[in-house]
Amino acid sequence: GVNRVGEADGLAHSGRSALIDPLGRPLATVSGQEAVLRGSVEAKEVARVRERFSFLADRRPEVYREL
Repeated sequence: GVNRVGEADGLAHSGRSALIDPLGRPLATVSGQEAVLRGSVEAKEVARVRERFSFLADRRPEVYREL
């Protein structure tokens, strides 16, 4: 994802974009300054983690509501 930084339309945006690995560990972060963050995550690693931790199987969309 991308986080805006600076002010626009009277709103302050703090930035703080990050690249997170499949286990939730930060691989790279950007402070509240304008920056370009590039990186990669191995698709095979994502698949392994999803198989090991099958959180999506526990989803209950019937209890979701619009916020």
